[in-house]
Amino acid sequence: MERIRSHAAPAAAFGDPNKSRSEGTWDLYADFEQPDRQGRERMPRNWALSAVVLVAGLACGACLSVRIPAETLAAAARLPTAAPGSVAVRLSEAEGRLDLELQGRLPDHRNGQSESQLRLIRDGNRVVARYPDGTERREPWLRIEPSESTGDVQFDGRRYRGLIFVEPRPAGGLRVTHHADIEDYVRDVIAAEVPLWNANPAELEVQAIAARSFAHATLSARSLDKSQPFLWDDQRDQVFRGRFQPTAAESRRGLERLLENAVQATQGQVLTRSGRIATASFHASCGGRTSLRSHVFGGTDGASTWTRCNPCAGVPPDRQEPAPAWRWTASPEQLSQVAQAFGLGDRLESVRPTSIDIGGRWLVVELRGNRGTSTERFQDLRRELGFDRLPSGVITHTWPSPGSPIEGGMYFEGRGHGHGIGLCQYGAHGYGELGWNSQRILGHYYSGTEVQIR
Repeated sequence: MERIRSHAAPAAAFGDPNKSRSEGTWDLYADFEQPDRQGRERMPRNWALSAVVLVAGLACGACLSVRIPAETLAAAARLPTAAPGSVAVRLSEAEGRLDLELQGRLPDHRNGQSESQLRLIRDGNRVVARYPDGTERREPWLRIEPSESTGDVQFDGRRYRGLIFVEPRPAGGLRVTHHADIEDYVRDVIAAEVPLWNANPAELEVQAIAARSFAHATLSARSLDKSQPFLWDDQRDQVFRGRFQPTAAESRRGLERLLENAVQATQGQVLTRSGRIATASFHASCGGRTSLRSHVFGGTDGASTWTRCNPCAGVPPDRQEPAPAWRWTASPEQLSQVAQAFGLGDRLESVRPTSIDIGGRWLVVELRGNRGTSTERFQDLRRELGFDRLPSGVITHTWPSPGSPIEGGMYFEGRGHGHGIGLCQYGAHGYGELGWNSQRILGHYYSGTEVQIR
């Protein structure tokens, strides 16, 4: 807080003395510093009034003189960062929505803690909370705490154990961020990423270490250019659906305990390479061989390696079936959208791979349209067509054949699901069934790494 200066110094604490009173400044010292403009005989007449104003200014000067820096105001409007041991998770289903309904506890210092069904809407640069009784509360952002009765915040049919923050989204609508304890987060990622019904302990422990490592490494990398790094709750990072809620059948099967055991057995454990936490990517099934990150996405390889995956390939002595094949046909309309997206006109005339790895994964393709040709990563083509429609880059057959003219749609057939980098979940399950422990499975898919506690 600024100290009130003596009258002999410029009155900076009260604003610029060169500004007029109509501009909002209080020029208290004008009569004291410039008495000779209208003669000394005026000073006695104005002295009493000026003295009264000066005393009043000294009494409340602390309030009038303080100018809150812009950065302080901006900081007050920003969300708090996740506490140590927690991660910030952005909820994709809420991104950009104009209004939300949550069940939780909204701290209110006027009335204590209030717990109710809340409707949240955006109004300008504020979030408005509307209570069931019709009252409202407007804030730059709102913090929703878990309900005392359920121990979580409920949103969109899901339950979240930690805090929920709601703020205006710069591009419009609202934005919701969940601060989750890292071990709770890992537990719920496993439940969302792995089929629990036939899971074995080894594959769950592997998934726990991979998910924890991915979270730490990704947040660390994003902290370099973001003041508040976060993870998406979908396939952009790791699938996270909030608190695992087992069905009656799953509870009878003991799946919740199986999940809890895997998290407790690996608590705090991460994969490291050369002393740094590794970005432990994973995918559903590789189709027979994993790929290098640099080949699929570009950049560095991190913890990814070329690894033969016998369970996915159905190679003995594995007892499970090979990874299932998939088939899909892109319609002429969908291919036209691809041509437009890459600036090749309105018709895609041919697709030809120009780079294929040793596992048969298409890495780079040549796209020829009626108005041009371009070379693109196959991962970008998958994104345009839809990852759920074109599940993998391991292409075993197309019609028309690669590079041939497309006269209608285009048929794709392949193996595997996902980008093929790092841990193959289908393969981890198969090796777990063969009796491999988690350390052996991790060493197979992430060679050159070691497990450490952080």
